[in-house]
Amino acid sequence: MTNNYKNGFERIKVSDRLDEVVEKAVKSAIKGKKRNKIKSNLIKYSACAASIFIAFVISTNCIPVFAKYVENVPFLSTIAHAVQINYSKNLGNAINEGFSDDIHQSKMANDIKINITNVVSDNKNLYILYSLDGKKDKKGLQNILLNDLQITDSKGNVLINTNKGKDISQILTNRVIGKKGNFLIPMNSYGYFCVISSLGNNLESYSKQKETTGIIQLSADSEKNIPDKIKLTFLGFTEVYNTSYSKESYNNFVSKFKREPISLDVNCSFDININKKLSSIKPESYNDIKFTANNTDFKIKYLNIYPTYIEAKIQLGKNKVNNSQCIAVINKIGSDNSSLPYLIDEKGNKYMPHMSHAFVDSDNCQTITFESSYFNGSKELYLIINQLSYANHILNITPVKVKIK
Repeated sequence: MTNNYKNGFERIKVSDRLDEVVEKAVKSAIKGKKRNKIKSNLIKYSACAASIFIAFVISTNCIPVFAKYVENVPFLSTIAHAVQINYSKNLGNAINEGFSDDIHQSKMANDIKINITNVVSDNKNLYILYSLDGKKDKKGLQNILLNDLQITDSKGNVLINTNKGKDISQILTNRVIGKKGNFLIPMNSYGYFCVISSLGNNLESYSKQKETTGIIQLSADSEKNIPDKIKLTFLGFTEVYNTSYSKESYNNFVSKFKREPISLDVNCSFDININKKLSSIKPESYNDIKFTANNTDFKIKYLNIYPTYIEAKIQLGKNKVNNSQCIAVINKIGSDNSSLPYLIDEKGNKYMPHMSHAFVDSDNCQTITFESSYFNGSKELYLIINQLSYANHILNITPVKVKIK
């Protein structure tokens, strides 16, 4: 990983309570001292603080060992903060704790500078953070969004291909619930699932900085793994997405700028080696947790909390009143996600299931993967069940809360 010690101070997130703390300190001092003495002390303290700052900067630039130590202090980096706020708190914390690789590959394509900044990965999930810089654009773009790409492995096998926007899902999956930004969901045809997402309000960001940021999430199905090396090819950009779930944004763009959005064709590839830092971390494991819902006994045979996902295997029982076999606690549904099971911690953070990874085996066990809580410091975790499926009917139930830890 490349260390950049000079940017240490730029990564410090100043507390939102700084003004409050300073104001309280001044009011306390006023009670026992005269105003001129306060000013005198403030001057002394300011001089002292300035000396410390100068010494810190000199040490950072002149003493490599000290600089390396400071770089490893878990300040909240700009990119980690953006990921936390807009995409995943757990992933942002992982980046902040040093589990990302600083890639920093840049190429120009059709006057747009493409920057691959960070990569986070384990065997099942890969996150690629990137930015699109339009400062040299000559076409009058008002925004830049990635809308066409291809991902292949080292042997040339296609993992994801949006096929010039033709292979884009028109259904917004539950994987993006609670996330902020513009989303594109490529069709899952090769054993991999993908989400292309901007980080926050890209239209506003681009108007100020002529740059947008985004994240590509690649997830492997149960029979697949993330490759050790991939080729990521950017094939096209647009100013706003035109999908069934982005119609409002599309119409607002056309209304505001009095024109259709501009689309750009590019062909720009990056070879990325995947250092799966998170794969070596052992999961938290919880086993044989029993619960009852609708007169039906269940057992969580295991629930493993990995750095990028949670996997739970639930044994489904029979209703003790009518002997009906429960066949699922999660079903493939449309835009209504109110009946989905989810995990929740003591802080109120919700961890939604991944629909494509839910299946039932021959032993009447259903395996479900959820978003991960690994880096969020959760001391308590609960499974919430809202719906049960039996052989002949689906039943919405009063939510059942199952304690995991």
